[in-house]
Amino acid sequence: MRRLILVGFLALAAFEANAQCKADVDCKGDRICVRSECVEPAGKVARVVPFDRSDPGWARTGGTVALVGAAATLALAIVAESMTANHEDGTGVGAAAVAVAIPSALVAAFGSSSVRGADGSPALRVVGWIAFGVALVDAAYLITLGLNDVRAPTGAAVSTGVLGALGIGCLSADAFIRAGEADDAARRLATGDGPRLIPIADRATRRASGLGLALRF
Repeated sequence: MRRLILVGFLALAAFEANAQCKADVDCKGDRICVRSECVEPAGKVARVVPFDRSDPGWARTGGTVALVGAAATLALAIVAESMTANHEDGTGVGAAAVAVAIPSALVAAFGSSSVRGADGSPALRVVGWIAFGVALVDAAYLITLGLNDVRAPTGAAVSTGVLGALGIGCLSADAFIRAGEADDAARRLATGDGPRLIPIADRATRRASGLGLALRF
């Protein structure tokens, strides 16, 4: 019997230690005590910080750098085409265009992936990588022709440069779109327009009925 009394006493002491409150006065602000827990009264919105806060990262910087690289790639391709038209060897200039294009595409892609809380445009990413991949294959073919002293077809260098610049441009556009979406999401959260959890409690019965999701339209 004494053991049962001791166990009951210890259980009661543990419950009291874990209890947040005994009455409404024990809770901060407008919260009320419901089943030893402090909760917001019915209709009171509790601000909840999301686990994954929206963040544009360095997507805009990456997109801007990539656009500059795309312009440089196209300019070098035009120079290589001009040299080929004048019966000069433009292989080195074409290789330089590839050397500029590859890091430009990677900067745009990594900049876009630095964004948190936004999806961007998957379609632009797919189109960008396809165009860029085809451009790399064409560039490798043209460089191989140059190394073997074979004159490239007319317009091949320019078309390859345009395709590469287009791919980089698509990746850059996705980075800008993704950053904008993240900024919009963060702005909605800051102004309270995003979804929020509402702890629901009834003052009359002192019973918590659960959590609700509030949206502002």
